Amino acid sequence: RIPLKLTFSSPNDTGYLIAPLVRGRGDEFDCNRFEVVSPAAGWSDPLEMYFKQDLIRTGHGWSWPPLRKSKPVEASLDLNEWIRFDQPGDYTVKVTSSCVYKNHGSPGISLSKTITLHIVPATPEWQDEKFKSIKPNLDLLDQPPPQAQPGESSQSQWERRGEMFENARADLKYLATPAAIDEMTYRLRSEKYNFADQCSMGLMGLPPTMRETAIASMNKRIEEPDFPITRWFFSTLSFLHVTPGSEKE
Repeated sequence: RIPLKLTFSSPNDTGYLIAPLVRGRGDEFDCNRFEVVSPAAGWSDPLEMYFKQDLIRTGHGWSWPPLRKSKPVEASLDLNEWIRFDQPGDYTVKVTSSCVYKNHGSPGISLSKTITLHIVPATPEWQDEKFKSIKPNLDLLDQPPPQAQPGESSQSQWERRGEMFENARADLKYLATPAAIDEMTYRLRSEKYNFADQCSMGLMGLPPTMRETAIASMNKRIEEPDFPITRWFFSTLSFLHVTPGSEKE
């Protein structure tokens, strides 16, 4: 997983507005784009096929709050939602955001920045250790709270547990190993904490070489008599049978 933090700041308190929520790809305020400038090969859009569909987009009609000089807005995103690096190497990525508008009805502005990433191949040993560190935190929110750290409030304790769970779920989504895939197909049964839909997106964004592994894992789930086949399961399994690179039809 490649986490990024975007920070939006303003030179004053009245000139600019910011989107109410700056989150991941496909959300209501989907206002960030990531483009690999170079090289042209070695990477791909993991969800290109998914977003070729006629997806329903809804919104709340929330007003945009002012972007104040004294309160920069931070947004945490995972680059993996837009770019999957299939080969190691050095990559230049352009980040473009339209999350900020000028005040008084003026058109939106385009903010951009270029970053360089050095991608190294993952070793099987690292992948195994990563999965072992992820797995205990996947059920963290359903367990009794651990002993609080010195001086920690109950709210801070809950926030810390929530962050540990969110990180584990996100790491699982992009690990792309047989063990991680099997864990994600198992978690398709859970509607709590947006687990099923996040695992569905993780499975649909797998490299083409791992699709058969995911299909085999899902077929194994079908044979389990106590495994509930949910809507996420159906939509994910049908999507995995679509040939990568196909047209919308």
